[in-house]
Amino acid sequence: MNLQEQNWHNLFGYHTPEGTAWYGIWTKYSANLEVIKSHQGIRKFSANEDKTVITHRNIYTYVDGSTEEKNGKLRKKLLINLMV
Repeated sequence: MNLQEQNWHNLFGYHTPEGTAWYGIWTKYSANLEVIKSHQGIRKFSANEDKTVITHRNIYTYVDGSTEEKNGKLRKKLLINLMV
């Protein structure tokens, strides 16, 4: 396995079509390391059957109760070509 393939596997090899979720607090800091703002977040990753496309869904919940959702995809072929 070449280094690019190994890197992809290390980053995304454990994701499944059912998905893996990360729960946490996202915190933004100033240059002086003071907290500017924090919010809760859920980042869910899922893979297609052959693990060549990773879909991620990010759901953020802010202090005022509002939510925001951002989605994206990572494609194995595109990322490996960018690393060469």
